[in-house]
Amino acid sequence: MSLSNLEDIGKISRSENSGTKALTELPDFSEADFIVRAKVPRSEIQMLVKLVEGFSHFGVVTTTNKEAGEVIIQTTKYCWPELEPAIKHMPFVVEFLP
Repeated sequence: MSLSNLEDIGKISRSENSGTKALTELPDFSEADFIVRAKVPRSEIQMLVKLVEGFSHFGVVTTTNKEAGEVIIQTTKYCWPELEPAIKHMPFVVEFLP
């Protein structure tokens, strides 16, 4: 089977000889993105990046205004319930923005 287009990816199935179950459908992650705006002390932006991205790759931090300490945390709605308490317990104040 050729994987020349994205539609083929959801139709992948493994050989029955391999002893594994067939993978017939991939989950739909199109609505999984979750963006959180936050503000942290400027001196702690790098620590936030290391903690969030190093915590099982639960998110990606992007600085939007380094002078003000504003960042966005890109994660998924599936990871956020585990990532949020970890962020709230970081050794510095993280203010979530609307």
